[in-house]
This record gives sequence, structure tokens and C-alpha cells, in this order.
Amino acid sequence: MKKIIITLLQLLCFTLIQAQAPTSWTVNPADYSNSMVFTAVLNIESVESRNPEDLVVAFIGNEVRGIAAPNTYLSSKDRYVANLIVYSNQSSGSITFKVYNKTSNTVSDAVNEPVAFVADARIGLFDNPFIIKNNAIPTDLNLSATKIDEAKPAGTLIGILSAVDADSADNHTYSFLDGTGFADNAFFEIRNNGLYSKQFFVFNEKSSYTIQIQAEDSRKGKIAKSFLIHINDVLIENSIPTELNLSAASIDENKAAGTLIGTLSVIDADSADTHSYSLLEGAGFADNASFEIRTNELYSKEVFKFKAKSTYTIQIQAEDAGHGKIAKSFAITINDKVDEVLAFNNLITPNGDGYNDVLTINNLQDLEEGLLTIYNNNGQLVYSTNKYQNDWGSADIPSGVYYLYFKVKDRDDKEFVYKEVLRIINN
Repeated sequence: MKKIIITLLQLLCFTLIQAQAPTSWTVNPADYSNSMVFTAVLNIESVESRNPEDLVVAFIGNEVRGIAAPNTYLSSKDRYVANLIVYSNQSSGSITFKVYNKTSNTVSDAVNEPVAFVADARIGLFDNPFIIKNNAIPTDLNLSATKIDEAKPAGTLIGILSAVDADSADNHTYSFLDGTGFADNAFFEIRNNGLYSKQFFVFNEKSSYTIQIQAEDSRKGKIAKSFLIHINDVLIENSIPTELNLSAASIDENKAAGTLIGTLSVIDADSADTHSYSLLEGAGFADNASFEIRTNELYSKEVFKFKAKSTYTIQIQAEDAGHGKIAKSFAITINDKVDEVLAFNNLITPNGDGYNDVLTINNLQDLEEGLLTIYNNNGQLVYSTNKYQNDWGSADIPSGVYYLYFKVKDRDDKEFVYKEVLRIINN
């Protein structure tokens, strides 16, 4: 009677499970005289299953001999257990497993070693279940080399990463771990499975860097490991730059801030050396504040006025990749452009077409205050102002020849008068 009840329970369990299994997974307990039981948890894609619709199937040879789902919840352990009954008419045999992932609707082989069938045996307990998994998590992470010579350029290959994994056909991706304490990671980069430098290292500044790298297999199995990257102390024979040049050292007054003045370059016996340029700081370098360097180019940072200051002295430093330095002073000349400022249009046609409608004095806003007077051909004053706004011109002005006088101050505060002959055509 007891054997009948057990058989009925086994049939009920099989019926409930079979309703969820792939159609090829079927087994009839009544066809077999022997059985053994596995109390197991499923580890799918490196995560312990909590889905009662996941399945594990047991095979002896190519025949399905047992199916179970992790549908028994152990609240004290907060985990889901599968009670897998494996059937056989023999007292021996080799059991292998496959797992079904309900979420992805995929079937995969378990990576467990085959288990010998033993009639009436039990493997696994609720407190210590047998783990059936479809992925072997990597067990170690290696880096082929952990040293780099100082002064090597950014982008230098340091070593090759590889993972130790029982799944020999698995592919792995490598990445840096992020978070507090991982600051040194920023000095390196990973390309495929190669570790590369991201900067120029100097042994005397820092002799080692600690990095944290993670390897992940195709089924999300992960391993993380720290590596100490050593900087080799190499005697660097460096030729210090011998000259610093600026392609141009003058700028016209009234040019906008951000105007390019000239390009910087050095003479260096190390022809492959790279150089950085900077304005020196400190007492006596006040004029540097009026300029800026972008890469190897010198730019203005303000609008210069010849009358306010005609020459600025700046101090620039060039530094090569081996920290060889040269500094030099340059006198930046502000070009006097007063002649360009005082340019007039000698023909006025105030017909409203937008061309020569008014008398225009270029860059009027940059001039000192001056007195503008205009006379007709009979010597009569027709216009006068000491704050001209480029607005004299009207259809009411008769056509003819006029005479312009513009009294302003020169750079030495001496007054002088510009004289121009104007012709007005007013139809």
C-alpha cells in the first residue's frame, strides 16, 4: 500500500511538472523499478533560480529519466528547492542534466560532472542541497605583465588579460570596477583583452598603481581581481629644448578678445618629443594675464588700445615629455591703427537704398571726442556736432560739393584736423 501511495505521488508530481516542460521532456515513473532523489537548487546564468517555472531534466544516456522544478520554498533559507526523482531499471548508469530557463525560454546543458545512478540513494539535503548549474563561474583572472617603463607614451600596451574558466569555450569581457577606492583605474584603459596606459608615467612621481578589473563570461559569471601596476625606473636621456619661438608678436589695436597672435614652437634635438606651453606665473608677470595659450597658440584675452599701452611683456615656458623646460620673454606690440579708424566715404547718395546714405566714419566708437563741421561750396556752415553718430545724410540736402573738417586729438593729446571733400548726389 505504501509503494502505491508513493507511486501515485510521483505520478502527480510528474503531471504537474510535465505541463511546464518542453514537449520532448517526458518520463513515465511506472516504466521503472528503481529511483534515486536529488534535493537540488538550480543556478541558471550564474544566479540561483527563484522561478518555480524553471526546470531541470535528468538524462541517462539520451533518455529523460526525471524532471523537476524549484517549487519548494524554504523560508528559513530564503531559497527555492527542486525535488528531482531519477528513474531507472538498472542499478547503475551515468546521470547528466539540462536546465530550462523560463525567462529566456532557453535550454542549456548543465556543467556538473555526471553523477552515478544508485538505486534508493539521496543526494543533497535542504540544509545542503545539490547545486545544478549551467555555467562554471571563472575561478581566476590573469594579466600577462604588470610593469611599464616610465616615459612611455599614452596608449602603450602593458599586458593581456585572460580568465581561468572550466567552460573552455566561454568568451569573456573585461572591464574596470567603478567606485570608491578605484581612482587609479582612470590612468589605464582596456581594449578587448589588452590593458593599455592612458598617460605618461614618471617613476619619481608615483612608482605603482592599483587597479581593479572584472572578467564576465557569456552567462554573467564574474570574477574580480586587483593588480598592482609597477612603473619601471628608467634612466631617461632627454635633450632639453634649446630655443622657444613665437611666429608673430604684434596685434592691431581694437581687435576682439580671442584674436590669434602667433604660433609657438621649440628647437629640440629630440625630434619626436611633444611639448606643452604655458604662461609663467609669479611676481613681475602681470602682463601674462592679458593673454592665453591654447595648445601651441597665443591669443589675446582683451581689446588692446595703443594709446593706453603699446607693448606688453610676457613670459612663456615650453616643457617636453621628459620634463625638460625652457622659458623666454616676448614683447607683444600693439599696432597703432588710427589711420584705419579715420576713413570716410567721400560720396553720399541719401536716396534710402542702404548704400552711402549717410556720412560714415569707420570705427567711430574708438575715437576720442572730436568736433565735426561741414560747409557748403559757398562757405556756409550746414552741420556741426561734437558727438557724431554716423547719421548725417538726408534727401533735404542739396546735391553739390561740401567740405568736411574733423578736429580730434592725436596720440600725444595734440589737436589736429582731418579735412575731406564730400560730394552729395541727391535726386
